[in-house]
Amino acid sequence: MNNRVLIIEDDQALRESLTDFLTLNGHNVTAVGTGKDYLEVLSHTPFAVAIIDIGLPDCSGFDLAEETRKRFATKIILLTALSSIDDRVRGYQSGGHLYLTKPVDNRELSAAIFSLSRPADDKTPASPSEQADTTWILDLKEWQLIAPGKINVSLTNKEMQFLRSAVNEDQKTIERNEIIQALYPRVDAYTSRALDVMIRRLRRKVLQKSGRELPLKTLYSEGFQFTEPLCVKN
Repeated sequence: MNNRVLIIEDDQALRESLTDFLTLNGHNVTAVGTGKDYLEVLSHTPFAVAIIDIGLPDCSGFDLAEETRKRFATKIILLTALSSIDDRVRGYQSGGHLYLTKPVDNRELSAAIFSLSRPADDKTPASPSEQADTTWILDLKEWQLIAPGKINVSLTNKEMQFLRSAVNEDQKTIERNEIIQALYPRVDAYTSRALDVMIRRLRRKVLQKSGRELPLKTLYSEGFQFTEPLCVKN
């Protein structure tokens, strides 16, 4: 099965983030930032799936999708912040096989790529990453977060405390002020910033180690919510 994926996204940070995640999940990724580079690469290498950002600085993503449909046997995923019905219809009319709006869940994007790149008559079972259990385990004894797939991520003291507070049966919101008071003995003007930095580092570490994004939803001005099962191992 051809697992080559071509991404065109002008936002460098998003382009690199998508490339890192998809590569860790078994995709062979090439990423470019302009329509010219996209067509140049696609003309010389066959790709199973192309992920096209509609809002590009040098051309229209809709036009690129139509050009791709006419010239290449490549499945198309349109990725954009445009969410109106008219935009979605135009996307499919341009040749898109799937239309996803930003922010997109990277796990859904990876699963969509696997689905589109599999031949119609291929009876191969879904890949392990598609079938994986979604349960996360917080190992209090070893100071580890165990991601689905049994991948261990070592934690610092504050990361452990933060995740311990996220364990609840009904996935309720963890209030931001309660977290700050629990993690930092002295609260000042820099404490909230310190919490954000810690969470950002934790997200990056989990993604790098496990290939999965930490399923932690930020509810601005309210707090946080762990959106997948999180169990404690004493």
